[in-house]
Amino acid sequence: MSNSPLGVTVLGTTAGSGKSMFVRAFATLRRQALLDVEIYKPLSLTLNPATEDSELDRSVLLMASAAGIREPRDRRCVGFVGTPHDNAVELRRLGDSSRSLPAGRLAEDAVDLTSLTEPDWEYVRSNVSDDLRRKTDYLICEGAGAAADAVSVEVSNAYLAVTAQRPVVLVAGARKGGWPASVVGTHSLLPHDAAQLVAGFVVNGAPDTPQTREMIRIVEEKTGWPCVGISPILSFYADLPSRGIDEPVFSGWEEEHLAVAKSLGASLEPNFLQDVIGVSV
Repeated sequence: MSNSPLGVTVLGTTAGSGKSMFVRAFATLRRQALLDVEIYKPLSLTLNPATEDSELDRSVLLMASAAGIREPRDRRCVGFVGTPHDNAVELRRLGDSSRSLPAGRLAEDAVDLTSLTEPDWEYVRSNVSDDLRRKTDYLICEGAGAAADAVSVEVSNAYLAVTAQRPVVLVAGARKGGWPASVVGTHSLLPHDAAQLVAGFVVNGAPDTPQTREMIRIVEEKTGWPCVGISPILSFYADLPSRGIDEPVFSGWEEEHLAVAKSLGASLEPNFLQDVIGVSV
């Protein structure tokens, strides 16, 4: 890796893997080291509207806050926002209510773009590409849903990784089981140009036991991707609903960002943190 990393793209092997939590941790670690950091999510479903801005999901505001960004709209932290209606999604360019695009739903936090007309698809694709091209500082990108749920008409995973051209870290959620198959399956299905950007995978929500280590060894052999961390379930988040809550579990969001960064940073390989995130913990 370069001594001056350009950023990282955080993708999940499944929906709900914990991607946003790692984005927050990486952003906080860089901000605490007085290093530049931007965040970007091409497409965000508003599942838990923020009280400060109902068009944005709470997770987006938390990622922006972790990066020290007070106005995520002005900094174009999100390309498009989607309002879910059962299995349908109303898609809009953030800040532009004049054009609404009808789309479908792939998963809890993922959008199916295959129903878009060619002009609408080009509108989405070109805006995401332009957004990424304008991001010249260290950039943390977050995908949506599972990295290999869609590999053609999509902008949130393989397309994001290849267009951003940053190292990719895959977050494999282990809390509900099945993480080894999710990593191997992602390796099998992810397009080659995206797969070759993967710097490693994180096992999120698993105990560091001999069984976990043995499965990591097998997955590493099958994929060629290194495991860059085993992150335990964070005790202060253990009983929260999957979409989180509107209030911090600590005295404030900054204290919570620091607790997340400290816990996850300690579970990640030092070389990964230095080479990809650009920090030492």
